[in-house]
Amino acid sequence: MKVLNYILYFVLSAAIVSPLAARDDWSDLQPEPETYYGSEKARKVPVDAIFWVMEDWEGHYSNQLFWLYKHKDYPRFKSTRFFPFYYSLDSKIDERNSFFAMPVPGLFYHRRYDSDETRINSTFWISRVDRRTSKIWDLYFFLFYSSEEGPDNDRDYDHAFFPLYYGGSNPARGQSYSTLFPLYYYESQSSANRDYFSFIFPLLFYESSARPNAEDSFHFSPLHYRSYETNSSSGNTSYSSRTGFPILPILYANRETENSSSTNLLTVFHYSEDESGWSAISPLYLWEKRPNYSVRWLPFYFHDTRDDGYFHIPPLWFSDSEPEGDTNFSLLHYYSEDQDSSIFGFPLIPIVYASKSEPGYSRHNLLTVFYWDSSADSSTTFLPPYYHSRERIQSRDMQARAASYKSEELPPFRSVNNPRGNPVVGSNAPPAEFEDHYNIALLMDWKTRGDSMERFWFAPLYFQGYGEDPYTYLVPLYFQTSGPDHFNSWGLLHYYDRTAETKSILFPLLPVLYAYRTDGSTRKTNYLTIFYTRDSEDGYLRFLPPYYHSHDIVTEATGVVRKDHFNIALLANWNETNDELNDFFFAPLFFWKEGENGYTHVVPLYFEDRNPERELNFGPAHFFRKDETTEYLWVLPYYSWINKEESGSSGNVMVPLYFNYEDPVKNYHVNLGGISLSEESLNVRVNTVTGETKAVSVLDTDVGWFYNLFSYSARIPLQETDDTRVLAPERREEIPEGSQILSVETFDPDDLGTDNQPETLETEEGVAIKKDTSINRDNSIRFSGWSVLFGLFARETADTRHHARALPLFWLSWDDASADQVTVIPGAYMSYDEAPNHYFVLFPLFLPIYASQETPDYSLHSYGLFLYLDEEDRVAERTETSIVWPFYNSYDSPAESGSRLLPVYYSKRQKDPDGKGYSEFSLTPLSYSTEEKSYGPGSSEPMQERSGFYSPLYLSGEVRSPASHSSWSFFPVPFYYSGVENNRKTQNLLILGHRESTIQDDQSTETDHLRLFPLFFYGRDYHAVFPLYYYESDGEDSSFISPVYWSESSGGVSENRLFWLISWTGGEEAESDINILPLFFYAEDEHLVLFPLYFGFGPSESRSHWGPIYYYEEGPSSLDMLIGPVYYSSWDHKEGIDSSFHLFPLVFNWWEGDSYTGFYGIFYRHSSPDYARQYIPLIYENEWTRTDSGQSREVSFLFKSFYFESSPYGTNYGGLYRILFGYDSSGASSSSSANTSTSWNLNVLSFVLADGPGDSFHHSFLPLYWYESESDETSFHFIPLLTFNNWQGDGYYGLQGPVWVESDGADYSRYYTPILFESEWNKNQSGDSLGKTDFLLGSTYYERTPDGSETALLWRALGGYESYNYRDRWNANLLSFVMVDRDLGWHHSFLPLYWIDYEGNDRQVLIPPLLGWSYSDDGDVSEGLGLGLLWYRNEDPAKMEHTRTLLMGGLLYYDRYRGRQNNFREWGSVYGFLWDYELEPGAGYEKFSVLKFVFSRTRDRGKVTYKFIGLPLYSHND
Repeated sequence: MKVLNYILYFVLSAAIVSPLAARDDWSDLQPEPETYYGSEKARKVPVDAIFWVMEDWEGHYSNQLFWLYKHKDYPRFKSTRFFPFYYSLDSKIDERNSFFAMPVPGLFYHRRYDSDETRINSTFWISRVDRRTSKIWDLYFFLFYSSEEGPDNDRDYDHAFFPLYYGGSNPARGQSYSTLFPLYYYESQSSANRDYFSFIFPLLFYESSARPNAEDSFHFSPLHYRSYETNSSSGNTSYSSRTGFPILPILYANRETENSSSTNLLTVFHYSEDESGWSAISPLYLWEKRPNYSVRWLPFYFHDTRDDGYFHIPPLWFSDSEPEGDTNFSLLHYYSEDQDSSIFGFPLIPIVYASKSEPGYSRHNLLTVFYWDSSADSSTTFLPPYYHSRERIQSRDMQARAASYKSEELPPFRSVNNPRGNPVVGSNAPPAEFEDHYNIALLMDWKTRGDSMERFWFAPLYFQGYGEDPYTYLVPLYFQTSGPDHFNSWGLLHYYDRTAETKSILFPLLPVLYAYRTDGSTRKTNYLTIFYTRDSEDGYLRFLPPYYHSHDIVTEATGVVRKDHFNIALLANWNETNDELNDFFFAPLFFWKEGENGYTHVVPLYFEDRNPERELNFGPAHFFRKDETTEYLWVLPYYSWINKEESGSSGNVMVPLYFNYEDPVKNYHVNLGGISLSEESLNVRVNTVTGETKAVSVLDTDVGWFYNLFSYSARIPLQETDDTRVLAPERREEIPEGSQILSVETFDPDDLGTDNQPETLETEEGVAIKKDTSINRDNSIRFSGWSVLFGLFARETADTRHHARALPLFWLSWDDASADQVTVIPGAYMSYDEAPNHYFVLFPLFLPIYASQETPDYSLHSYGLFLYLDEEDRVAERTETSIVWPFYNSYDSPAESGSRLLPVYYSKRQKDPDGKGYSEFSLTPLSYSTEEKSYGPGSSEPMQERSGFYSPLYLSGEVRSPASHSSWSFFPVPFYYSGVENNRKTQNLLILGHRESTIQDDQSTETDHLRLFPLFFYGRDYHAVFPLYYYESDGEDSSFISPVYWSESSGGVSENRLFWLISWTGGEEAESDINILPLFFYAEDEHLVLFPLYFGFGPSESRSHWGPIYYYEEGPSSLDMLIGPVYYSSWDHKEGIDSSFHLFPLVFNWWEGDSYTGFYGIFYRHSSPDYARQYIPLIYENEWTRTDSGQSREVSFLFKSFYFESSPYGTNYGGLYRILFGYDSSGASSSSSANTSTSWNLNVLSFVLADGPGDSFHHSFLPLYWYESESDETSFHFIPLLTFNNWQGDGYYGLQGPVWVESDGADYSRYYTPILFESEWNKNQSGDSLGKTDFLLGSTYYERTPDGSETALLWRALGGYESYNYRDRWNANLLSFVMVDRDLGWHHSFLPLYWIDYEGNDRQVLIPPLLGWSYSDDGDVSEGLGLGLLWYRNEDPAKMEHTRTLLMGGLLYYDRYRGRQNNFREWGSVYGFLWDYELEPGAGYEKFSVLKFVFSRTRDRGKVTYKFIGLPLYSHND
């Protein structure tokens, strides 16, 4: 359980501290970067230990211990953190500050202040003060909330006690609201433009609104609803009202406007009245007057008094009258007559008869199935099973002369047609002949044209056609078609086709399946479907599975070439040219291609790609690449390289035994024993005192063991020279013979010029007691030296100078002339004494007893090494004393001073340049304090003073300036806070008690806000004692809220509530009202309710009255009355009187002018001058309409299955939705027969004949066939053979068994069988066929486009070939072995062993067994092994960065480079904790450290410094 508490504690702490400490909106306080590298880090971060990090540079100071304590003092701010208990931040450039404290887990306080906002966050209290928006809000215990927002003249006040009570107001706008969930909701608003009031109770809603020109109200409950609206504008007044009682047995609804009214009772009795008339409707009766009468008594009587009316007595008699004619019918007859024709019939079995007569045409039908018609141009006789049709056509020898007379050929199977005659009328019309069509029992069918036979069929065995394209079919044995240029025959055992150019023979009979085709020059033969041969003059092809061989003879510029291609079972494949082998593969093991761009692959062991510019071969355990300038070889665990460029290099590595590197000027060697060896030859420039400059070649040698644990360095000239170093002489004659060197430096001989001569280097004379030394190899011709323990012990000689050191005991430099002035006894004594320099060290048996050093600029005395130290730097005016260093230390200088006694206290003071201002902090185990003073130029008084003290028991802070003063103090126990900002004071005790006050001129305080949460709240304009009452007043308006009584006064209106049941309104500006829930409701001139007996609404002089069984309302021109089931209403208007009378629930009547509507049970009737309708649901409907173009009528029975429609544009009728019969005649008008079109249909079981407008025709005898023709579209379907055909112009589409066929007759065609096959082709403008043919869901396909072609097997998973824009690509895949050839690269993979992909400059290599990868793209490199945990490398030339790590991101070794940071580079192990080496050539920076801070050597700007556990031991000039 304790572990869980700790986890919750730290999670809560992080969740609280993280957002509070974030200063993303205060980022201007710290513009400096967060991370430093190399020399910049060395100068700015003097201490970077595991547990201690210190930053100290110009104006910047920070200290961090174990990530728990951190103090920052920056130019713009100062901050302190004790994680997770304390955090503070103070801005130096403005008034911003932030403070956080958490004395115990879960109890915290955070305050943040800036020029715009003050924030206070704590465990039980959250507060915000936003000075930009004048917004103030507080939240206590996450239950009570209060806020203020807006200017004083428009300020919002809100408060809440979650989750039940919410309230608020805006006195300036006259707005207020409150709610106590779920008891009530109240809202009101009073302004010059609108008065609004609403309240909601569990069973009642009320809302009212009043504006200068309109008012409305709305209220409802489960038992009623009522709405009322008035609107006055431009002197006119309109109103509308709605009233309803949606409860049985008095279901009632009423609606009124200034122009209409409607009333409904029990949903079935309805009366409506408007300016056009009235109507009364009940379920069985309709009476309508609009202005003619229409009466309907369902279902026995229907009468319409209009001109085109009707009179029906169902089911005995039906009649309609129209200007064009009359129609009447009964159960025994039907009759219809118009101006041009008549129809007469007796639909009574057994004498079913029908006829129709027109001028020049007649038709007859007897017993439904016997039919005949005749006209001047055609006739039809259908006496089953006999059929004969005749149609007039023109003679063939007259067609050319009478092309204008030619009519379209009648489609086959057309039995009934009605030609309109020849469009050309005259005596010169050519003589006509007839086309006859005969059919007997659908078995024998023949067709003649004049005296010539066109076809003869005897279904289903014999079919013969005559003419230019004759045919003969003897089903199923023999089929033949022929024409002037072709002959074709086929049967069960053969197929033969002959044209002028080709001939084909096929015998599709197993086992002698044979096919043959020739065009004269090429012969193609097929045996048993799968064996195929082709022979021609240009070669031959043999496909005898599994053997394939093609032989082609082509003519090229070099002459005739023979090309052969062989393949066996898709495994072995080779190509030959003139009997010479070009390529060969035996999948999946061997692949070979000859030529300089060829390849050899032995999968998976060896891969070779040949190229004139390079050699490349590789395998799972080796890699070799060679070109003109580079050569790389890798064979586990050996790697070597050669770079033959001018500045190139070479080397080899045998992991982990040795490493060699060599370039034109240097070489390196490192082996497993820790020994490293390097040699470098270079030129040095020698500058002599005679002004001569010459080059000397030298050889530098370095030998090391474990870096610099032990090292030896030397330089020797590679040519004879007597030069030695001397001081610069004042006169030429003082130059010693053979000793003329002034300076030596490394250079590039190509850069030597007369305008770039170096300055002479100053050299030390005699003995020098210095931490740095001018002795080094870079400015010498002869050098030798050794060092032990990374330079702590060293002996060096450079030309005529010498240096020795044993840190921290002594360091000394001298020349040959001063050798007798130095006394050294190793392991015991060393001295040098020559004014003004004195040096003495006593260290018997290497035990430091005493050391002293005196120079004009510096003095040091040490006893027992670190027991007592006294140091003075006369140049920097700094004195320092240490006792048992580093525990006690004190120092003083003009820039800073400080002292420490660890672990008791630590203090440091930074002094301003003016000598008066300072910044100081002190640190003890229990407290932290800061003090800061700053002065303006020439001022003796402080410009700003800051101070702070922080401890677990007390915290305080103060900022003082001539213009302002702020302070704060905080006692975590008992959690008391006090703060002052200018003249505002804030106090808080235990979070529950809070006081805000204003400091007066006499330093007394006046309370603005006081809270004793959760009981007492006080402000200048409000006070509350929870839960007894809340009071608020701004001088004019006031509010009082308590559990028993509620009151609000605003603008002279007072609203009151008692026990939330009784409410009343009073005041000088208010209309009185009183409500006593749930019995009595009264509002002056609005309503009076005595629930549930009486309800009155409206002004007293025009009030509506209603109760449980009555309703009465009378107006100046209207009357509404309801007494039990009887209802009456009337409305007198300028056009007449509209009225209604209903007898609930059967009879409803409405009269509106000339219109009448009525319901009598289920019968509905409506009538008006231009419209009438009778209706019995589902059984009968009769509708009549009169318009300017004439009269229309629609009559229907039984769900409109039998119907009759008549209009000026035509007549329609049908039986059983036209399934049995139908007729449709439509046109422009009844008087224009030229534009009239007719259609009819007759159905007997599945035999259907139908004639439509124009040339449309239909004939079907399902389930055998279906024929349909319209304009240029024809369809014929023969269902037993699953043949469905559609012709449209020259195009065709249809289904031939399982094959879908589609063609436009010219360029486009498509054949499709689901899943198995699809072929779609089209011709482009050049006449080339483009498209695609595929099999088995597109897995195997051939595709041709304008740019090339493509072939694939199993979606190219097995293989594929594509050729686009004269570029070929192919791939062959077998199981997981894949080979792909592309334009700019290639791909090989044999998963799960490897994956290699080259594309231009991109390379991707995956080795799944080793979890490795290698990727490169235009210089970017990423590679790794073991998911990067064993080896990782990343290079980004654009950012000039690289990272290399060995074992878990740097545990064994890492190498990082940041080129944009002065070419910074870093090497190390164990993430830098074991050892770390940093190099920054651009800044002359170098650092080596062991165990992070235990030992380090740093070279920075010519100065070398050694440190032990972070303390400087020794330094000297490089």
